[in-house]
Amino acid sequence: MSANLSVCYFGAYRSNYPRNLTIRRALALATITVVECQVPPKWKSWRRWLSLTYQFLCNSKARAATVIIVAEFCHTLVPLAWVLSRLTGAALLFDPGISFYEEMIVSQQAAPPESFRARYLRGVDSRAFRLADFVIWFTPVDEEYFGRLYRIPTERAAWLPPGVDSESFAFSPPPEIDSPFVVHWDGSFIASHGVEVILDAANLLRNYLDIHFELVGDGPVSDEMRQRAESLKLANVIFRGTVSFEELVESVKRSHICLGTFRADDKQRRSLYTKELQAMMAGRALITAEGEAKRRVFKPDEELVLIPPQDASDLADAILKLKADAPRRHHLGEHGHAAVSALCSPESIQYKLMTILHRAREQRRR
Repeated sequence: MSANLSVCYFGAYRSNYPRNLTIRRALALATITVVECQVPPKWKSWRRWLSLTYQFLCNSKARAATVIIVAEFCHTLVPLAWVLSRLTGAALLFDPGISFYEEMIVSQQAAPPESFRARYLRGVDSRAFRLADFVIWFTPVDEEYFGRLYRIPTERAAWLPPGVDSESFAFSPPPEIDSPFVVHWDGSFIASHGVEVILDAANLLRNYLDIHFELVGDGPVSDEMRQRAESLKLANVIFRGTVSFEELVESVKRSHICLGTFRADDKQRRSLYTKELQAMMAGRALITAEGEAKRRVFKPDEELVLIPPQDASDLADAILKLKADAPRRHHLGEHGHAAVSALCSPESIQYKLMTILHRAREQRRR
């Protein structure tokens, strides 16, 4: 199935980011030749374009690639990749990860919907999705939603589950000692994660002195959330801040329960988050908010616990119920692990990705 395929992985991305790491591992598993044209994400646009153009044109393997994959969050680099793909005949595959307009304008409300910035971001999204021969999304619900919104034909799109490092987050039994009882969350502290719901649940559980909430990560709303915790005098919440990948893995594995996202918005409804899949892969019971994507892919109450979004009381109740029922926690952890293993195993990702690459090449020929 991988015959005559070769890939140029292209963009301003972090090599250890779960999504592109998983894709590159799947390509290696399929013994597909991969050459990377890569610059740091923090570089300014002009420097990105110059360096990537130079890397591509000076590398014979990049020029010979049959598919160019533009990495996550690199919407502004798609036009450059499109020009290079048209020079060489390669198919252009874009893995956006997000819509800039939705993330910045709808979720974070960084500018009014009719502002220049909003129109600019909508244009960046539209141009990137239009120029790519093929676009891949994280969930089937994203594929349908953005297909309608940006008029992406079904033959030009597919979904590929978010990646999980199955080796690092390999199944391990939860701690036998349940004091303290550790509730873990990790993420980039963006508004759409609903961290305030977790803090409000911690406030409701403040008298349960053996329950500790550990929050790992940093991001746009982290200071606001720390201030919220201080104002509520939450002695049961620990902010770990930014940690190494190894420390993140250990934090998940020393927990009894892991939490997902809780904001009541459309993005949450459509999403599967890496933090959720990592927790399930490690064998931890997961509590997260209701969402169409989660219901389509997993079995609620069998593989994970779904609660109404933006509801701290329901979250607190779900934590107490699982705390009191170790067999149920173990059942959820084991079945959640099996479900994520089937969805995100290297072999499963490899098979789906190979199908996508061949479909992208067919679109390029047309």
